[in-house]
Amino acid sequence: MCFGENCAPQATQYINAQLAVLHANAASCFQEHANAQKAEEQFRYSHALYDFVYGKVARRRQSKAGYDTEFHATFDKPDLEFICNHDVILRIKIKTGHYYMDSLDQGGVLRSPKSDRVREIQHQTFDLRVGFDIRTASSADIQIGSAPALIRLITLDLLGAEFVSATPAIAEDRDVILSFLRRYLEFLRKAGNHIFFSLPSFEISRLPLLIDYTASRRDTRSDCFELYGIHVNKINEQLKLAWTKAAIATAAGGTMTYTAATDWKANSVAEYLGLWSIYQTDVRFHLKFGPPTMEAICSREAVLYLMLDKIFVFEEAGLDGAPTSVLDGWRIPITVEVIQEQAIETRIRVNLSKSRVNASLPPGDESDGYEHYRRAILEFVQREYLAVLESAGYLVLYDTGRAASVGSVQLAMTRIETSTFSAFEEYAETTQASWTDIIVDSDMQGFDQVISVSQGSINSRFTQIHEAAKRTESWISMLAKWSYERYFSATFEPLAVYLLSNGRALLWVHLTDGFLRPLVDMRPSLDAEEYDFEDLRLAFEVKLEMIDDATLQSTSPDWFSNASGSQAYKTHGNQADRTFRHLCFDTSSAEFLYEYSQIDDLLHTTGSELIDKLQGMIYYLRQHYFPALVHNGLHVLHTMPVWSAPPLDLSYALTDVDFQVYSSVEVTRHNWAQLSASVEPVLTILGMTSQHPRPGHNLSFCTNWVARVERGFSHGTVAISNKDQNVLHRLARINSLTSVIPVLVASDTTDGWQLQLTTIAARHGPRICPWKVERIQENSCIKYEWDYNVSTTYSHEGSGITNGAYAVTCSTRNYVELPTVYRSGKLEIKVWGEVTVEIAYKAGLIEGSASGVARWVTSINIQTDLYNGVKCDALDEIPIVCEKVEYKGNAPATNYLDIAAELKAQLPQLLDFKEVVQGMRQYEGACQTCYPGTNAYVLANPVFNRQGDLLFELRPHGQWNAAPAPLRQNRAASQSPKKIEESLVGSQGSSPIYANDSDDAVDLEENVEGVHGEMKPEGDGQAPSSEEDEGLVAEM
Repeated sequence: MCFGENCAPQATQYINAQLAVLHANAASCFQEHANAQKAEEQFRYSHALYDFVYGKVARRRQSKAGYDTEFHATFDKPDLEFICNHDVILRIKIKTGHYYMDSLDQGGVLRSPKSDRVREIQHQTFDLRVGFDIRTASSADIQIGSAPALIRLITLDLLGAEFVSATPAIAEDRDVILSFLRRYLEFLRKAGNHIFFSLPSFEISRLPLLIDYTASRRDTRSDCFELYGIHVNKINEQLKLAWTKAAIATAAGGTMTYTAATDWKANSVAEYLGLWSIYQTDVRFHLKFGPPTMEAICSREAVLYLMLDKIFVFEEAGLDGAPTSVLDGWRIPITVEVIQEQAIETRIRVNLSKSRVNASLPPGDESDGYEHYRRAILEFVQREYLAVLESAGYLVLYDTGRAASVGSVQLAMTRIETSTFSAFEEYAETTQASWTDIIVDSDMQGFDQVISVSQGSINSRFTQIHEAAKRTESWISMLAKWSYERYFSATFEPLAVYLLSNGRALLWVHLTDGFLRPLVDMRPSLDAEEYDFEDLRLAFEVKLEMIDDATLQSTSPDWFSNASGSQAYKTHGNQADRTFRHLCFDTSSAEFLYEYSQIDDLLHTTGSELIDKLQGMIYYLRQHYFPALVHNGLHVLHTMPVWSAPPLDLSYALTDVDFQVYSSVEVTRHNWAQLSASVEPVLTILGMTSQHPRPGHNLSFCTNWVARVERGFSHGTVAISNKDQNVLHRLARINSLTSVIPVLVASDTTDGWQLQLTTIAARHGPRICPWKVERIQENSCIKYEWDYNVSTTYSHEGSGITNGAYAVTCSTRNYVELPTVYRSGKLEIKVWGEVTVEIAYKAGLIEGSASGVARWVTSINIQTDLYNGVKCDALDEIPIVCEKVEYKGNAPATNYLDIAAELKAQLPQLLDFKEVVQGMRQYEGACQTCYPGTNAYVLANPVFNRQGDLLFELRPHGQWNAAPAPLRQNRAASQSPKKIEESLVGSQGSSPIYANDSDDAVDLEENVEGVHGEMKPEGDGQAPSSEEDEGLVAEM
C-alpha cells in the first residue's frame, strides 16, 4: 500500500485477488467432489462461482442433444473494475454452456419441436454495472499499535445489476440469456459471493488510508445518464436556466468593478472577479463563465464542468486598463458527489465536502506560458469559488419545484392561447351551472360596484386589435410590426398577460421573425453583424398601476388624439363633472423572465454569443419598443370615468375607483403555471358611488366572480350593490300610492263621525316605503314584501242618537320577486299587490260585514342582445282592478261605506312604471363605468344574487377588431347622456280626503282617540311621520 496516496488501484487488486481465489476454490470443489453434482443448493453454493445450473427440462421437451437443464454454464474467473465510489463493473465470463431459447418463464418464445431450440455458449463475456456499499467494522479486540483495527467490507448489490455490454455482441435472444444471468446473480448472493474485504488499516502509518475509486478511474466515458432517476439533460436544462438568468443580470449591470465584486455573488455562476497572489504578486482575474454542465458517472456521482469563456488577467491595480493577458475556451472538470434532499420538493445538490477539482491541465496548456495563471485559477476554484456557488444556491443541480414550473409553462401558455383564439372565432355561452356559485356566494363586502374582468378578455382584446394592426399603417400598427432605426425589426403576434396577486402581471412579447444587431459596449452599433431570428417569445414581469389623466398625458402624449374617437371619450371626454382613471401596465421596471420565455431559435448558440443576442433583444424591447407602446397609450388596459359629484341620470356612476388582482389562492411568478384554469386570477375594479367612502380592505375571496365555460372564456361580471341599483327603490314608491288609511271626519248630517279612505301618498305626499325581504322562494327568487295594516274600532251610544259600533281594517300587501336563476337572454321581475278593506257593523239586532279587494300584477322584462347588451321592454300603465264587494249579515249595504267607489277614488286608476323602466334602461348600450382601452363593454344577461345585488355578464360592444379613428376637431364630440326625468310612480293618484277641509278631521293613523273610539295602526308597515321624511330610503 502507498500510504499518503490514493490506494484505489491497490484496493482493486486486493478485491480481485479474493475473487480469483474464491473462483479457484469453487473450481477445485466442483472437480474433486462427487456431491458437487447434487441438486441441493447447500452442495451447489460451494462452487457457485464456477458452475451454475438452472431448471429441469422434461424428457419430452429435451433437444436431440439431450440437454436436461434450461441453463447450464461453467465460468472463468470474474473480475471487478471500479468506475467510481458507488458502482463497479462486474465482468462475468462464460467458458461453455447452453440455454433453451423457448424457456417460457425467462421470456422465451415457443418454437417448433423440429427447430433448433437450444443455443450453445462459448467464451462469452458480460459486463454488468453493479452498485456497492463500503462498510467499516472496527474491532477493539484486535489492536496493532494504539488504535483498534479498521476492516472495510465491500458489499455488491447483485440484485440491482444493470446490463452494460456483451462480448461478442448478442444479436438474438438477449433477454432470455440475461434473465438466466439474473438467476445466477441471485444464486451468487445466496452463496455469499457478494461480500469482499477491502484494504484494512492497522495504523502502521500515521497517514490515513485513502481509497478513492472515482479519482483513479481511467475511462472517462460513462453509460450512466441519470442522477437519482433524473436524466442529466433535465439537470443541464436547469443549470443553463440559472446561468442564463445570472448572465443577463450581469450584462444588464454593465461593466463590473472590483470594489463591487461582493455584490456579484448572486450572479457568480456567470461572472466573477477575484484577487490572488502569484509569486508574491497580487493579480486580479475577471472570469466569464459559460453555462455549466453535468455528466453522470453513476447515480450518485458526476462530473461538473465549468466552462471559462474568457479569462482577463490584470497584473496592475484596478480593472480600468487593458488586461495583461486574455485566455478563453477552457473547461474545468470537477468530480462531485451528489445527494438527494426530500421535503416538500425533491432537490439534488452537490456535496461540497466531497468535490475534487481535476488539477491536471489539458494537453497543450501545460506549456503555453500561462500555466501559472491556470494553476492559480484551479486552486481558486477548489478553495473559494465552489463555496461561493454553494452560498448563492448554484450547487443545487435540480429542484422538482423549478422543474414542474418550467415544464408546465408550455401547457399553461397553450391554455391561454386556446381560450383566447377559440373565443375570437366563436362566442362562449355561459350556462346556469357556471353562474350558480356566483349567485349563491358572491359578496360585495361594502363596495358599491365590483367589475371583474377575466384574463381571457384582456388577451382577447390584444388579439382583436392585433388583427386590426395588421391591416393598417396607423398608430396601432406597431402591435404587428415595428422597427428601431437600422438596429432592430420584427413582426409580432398579439401580446398576452397573466395576472399575479401582488398587483403585477406576466407580459409576453411574441416575435414572429425579424433581425437585430447585438449591442457593442451596451449600445446599438452598425458594426455588429445582423442576426435573423424567428418565433421568439420573451416574458417580462410588469407592474399594474392606476393613473389619472394628467399622468397619462405626460407619459402618453399621443393617447388622447388616438383615443378621441373611442366610446369613452365621445361620451365622457371634456366634461367638467368627471375625469378618467386609467389602469395600465408599467413597463419602466419590466423584469425579463428567462424561465418563462421561449427562445429556441437562440439556443443553438451558447455562452457569451447567446447572451449577446438575448441581451440585445431585451434592450430593444425594454428601452425602445415598450416606450413606444406607452407613448401611444397601448399599455392602457381599462379606462374608468370618475365623477366629482353623483350625477342625476346615472345611479351607478363611480365617484371613486381602485383595482385588485383577485383569486382564491395567491398567484405568484413561481406557481402560476401549476394552477388550473378554475383558479385563474381575475382583474377586479372596485368602485364606489354617491361619494361613499371606500372600505379600508381589499375584496376577500368568496366566489370566482367570472363564470367559467367549457370552451373559450367569459369576459367578466359587473356587480352593482342593492343600495345603488334603485330597482327596489323605484318600485317602493308604489307602496305609498297603494297603502290605504281609514279616516274619520265629523259629520254634519248624522250623529258622530263619518268614515272615509285615503293613502299615504295623498296624506303625506311622495314617500318611499321600504321593502322587507321575506324569503328565498322555491322558484329561486328573492321575495320582497310591503305589508301595511291599519285597523280601528268606533262606537257611539246615548240618548237621542243611534247606538252602534264599527270595526274597520285596511290592509296593503305588495310583492316583488327578483330572480336568482341565470337565464340567458331574459330577466323577468314580477311585481304585484293587493289592497283589502274590511268593515264590520253592529247596532242592536242588525249586524254584518263588507269586504272589498283591489289587485294589480305586472312584470318588468329585460332582454339581452348578443352584441348590444340589455334592453328593457316598454311597460304600459298597469290598471288596478277593484273586485265586487262582498256583504255578509242582515245589515243593509247603505249602512256601509261604498268600498269599491272609495278604492277607485283613492287608488290610482293606472300604475305608471316609467321611472322603473328608465332606471333599468340606464344599463342599456355601452357600459358607462369601465372601458377596455379604446373599446367598450355592454352589460348582458342580468340576474340577482342571493343578497339582492344586480349582476351582469360583460360582453364586448359590437366588434373589437376595428381601431377607432381620431376625431379631427373635438376630442369629445358627443354630449353626456340625457338626464332621465324623475317622476313619482302613479303620480296621478287622488288628493288627500278631508271632510270639507275641516280642521276636525282625525287621521286614524295617529292613534287619536275619538268619542268612545280607539284607532291604531298595526302590521309591518307604519306610515312615516314627518320627522322621518328624510330618513326613509329604499333598501335598494
